[in-house]
Amino acid sequence: MELENVSLKDKIIRTVVGFFLFILVGGLIITFLPGDAEKSFFDVISGKSNVDAGKIGDYSIPIDYYQAAKRECYFQYRNIAPSLAEDPSTLQSCAFQTIRSLVVTEQIAKATGFSVSETGIREELSDEARRIYRESVNGAGYSDDEVRKPEAIYKQILNSAPMQYRIDRKNASVIYDALLNSDLKRTDGEIAVQKESTSARFRLRIVSYTDDQLSKLAEKEAPISEEILRAKYENEKKEGKLPKNTEGKEISFEERKNFLKSKLLLEIRSKSQEEWKGKLKTIQQEPDGLSKIASLLGANIQELKDQSLLDLWELKSGNQNIRLGSNTQFLKDLTTVAFGSKKVGGPYRESEKNVFVEFASLEINSSKINNSQGSNLKDNPNLMNGFVMEISQALQEKYPIERRIGEKAEE
Repeated sequence: MELENVSLKDKIIRTVVGFFLFILVGGLIITFLPGDAEKSFFDVISGKSNVDAGKIGDYSIPIDYYQAAKRECYFQYRNIAPSLAEDPSTLQSCAFQTIRSLVVTEQIAKATGFSVSETGIREELSDEARRIYRESVNGAGYSDDEVRKPEAIYKQILNSAPMQYRIDRKNASVIYDALLNSDLKRTDGEIAVQKESTSARFRLRIVSYTDDQLSKLAEKEAPISEEILRAKYENEKKEGKLPKNTEGKEISFEERKNFLKSKLLLEIRSKSQEEWKGKLKTIQQEPDGLSKIASLLGANIQELKDQSLLDLWELKSGNQNIRLGSNTQFLKDLTTVAFGSKKVGGPYRESEKNVFVEFASLEINSSKINNSQGSNLKDNPNLMNGFVMEISQALQEKYPIERRIGEKAEE
């Protein structure tokens, strides 16, 4: 075979054409990449990315791990809310929240010595591949040659998500059941603490208020007069900001007055609430602070006597139920603020209320000690489940989300 004689000119033309074809094909590939993948591609090229989707605390999230979580979120939403399954923002948030939950579960697993083996997961995938193969053969009536072999199905399933994601997902699905079914017993020290806690009796004095109450107090303090409204109207008129009526004329003061009043009220409420909260915080530090707070708010002091630890979960004050047992700052103050010193803790947020608490007294009443060791924790799954969920929730607060894909970083 003869070799084709190629001139230098032809070589240059071919090189230039090849270069432009490479640019064209590369541009088309980038154009049809999904949004997240396109951004990640450019970040990698520019050196801005370490080829990860973000971080959960100090843990980097590999792109394939993130995509596996996002894909799982897609199928979840497709079943319960199809419209959300097509919303990129929803899927991104779901993926990062899912991954944070998996990171927390992994920490709980490490602390309790719980682990899931890769071998066990591979066996489950193998069983699933065989099941799919059998259903394909039996259900569709195809011959063995027309159906993919179990090995090919297994490989496809295996490659659909990284192994570490599968391990973490398996951890999350079985660890809580494992903890709930474990044989947990109270130690002698825990039993002693339980006995002492049943005999503790608290006396608390509380004052509660809502943000709406502060707004009304601010309105009384600085009423909006007719003169103020008219001055606002004249200012808008001077600046040419007055809206016009159907005849093309500027609306009158009477027509504009209610709008101006509502606008001023919103401004006053926003500003005054912060000012009032600052006042209350200052008074809180003064001697007999609770009485001064009550006087300033025009509220009554509710005194709660002979309250046990369990009672703190839901305090009954008049017609109100105040739940402070789930407020971590209140529980912390309960152990650190000196009782009987008229020190005031709070305000603790409880639903729509803000609650100030004076820790009046603490007594240990030996006649009320409960000598029962209580039921085995294993016999109280609701209590155990509550403990586990509380641990998970508390840990999640320690793992902020840093996004490098999609929306801005979330703390």
